[in-house]
Amino acid sequence: MSLCPWTAEDRATQALHEFLVPYLVSNAAALVLLPIAAGQLAIAVLLLLPRAWRVLGVAGALAFLAGIAPLGVGSAFPFSVIFGAALVVLHRRLASRDVPDAPPVQGLLTAEPRAAQ
Repeated sequence: MSLCPWTAEDRATQALHEFLVPYLVSNAAALVLLPIAAGQLAIAVLLLLPRAWRVLGVAGALAFLAGIAPLGVGSAFPFSVIFGAALVVLHRRLASRDVPDAPPVQGLLTAEPRAAQ
């Protein structure tokens, strides 16, 4: 009986990770980091635009945050979940203040306008 709880698959995954990450960081950092930076810039620009475009920015930000969440503590794990929830709440509040410039899309990222009090 082995004292190590890891399976052979876990050891193989760790070995691949130990080889791949240093290789990418040292030899191909630009190939990995430039598309990520371009995606983040696109998300930032979309979040600054009116509601119809902001929905795409929120969806892109949520996809990015969901993509880095499995990285765990290395990606500040609780941050991605908390920030994603805060982004949806903020978008819903902003959507309720927007002048209707397009028919609302039903779903998670939309909020019905509040009635005037």
